[in-house]
Amino acid sequence: MTHNQLPMNTYQRLKELILTQGIVTASAIHPNANLSHDLSYNLRDVAELTRMAEQHFGVQITLEEYSTFETVRDIVHFLNNKQIERDLTIPFSDYSSLAL
Repeated sequence: MTHNQLPMNTYQRLKELILTQGIVTASAIHPNANLSHDLSYNLRDVAELTRMAEQHFGVQITLEEYSTFETVRDIVHFLNNKQIERDLTIPFSDYSSLAL
């Protein structure tokens, strides 16, 4: 993965959530899009996107955490890290149901 690439699954899913909000068009959304300057998001819009992301991705995001988001890339990296942390806390016995 190069510097400009993002994990597409998380990025695509986040992009769909952003589109659901109806604030911007698909062409405005890219990894380096600044939430306030490029997407015209205010704090309320970011809070709503955060709530949606928490539900969709199954993670918890605090006010302190989401107030640091500046770009779409920031959110994708945050979500990926949260999902990795969550997955690492699954008890070993719970892995028996996973297909290997």
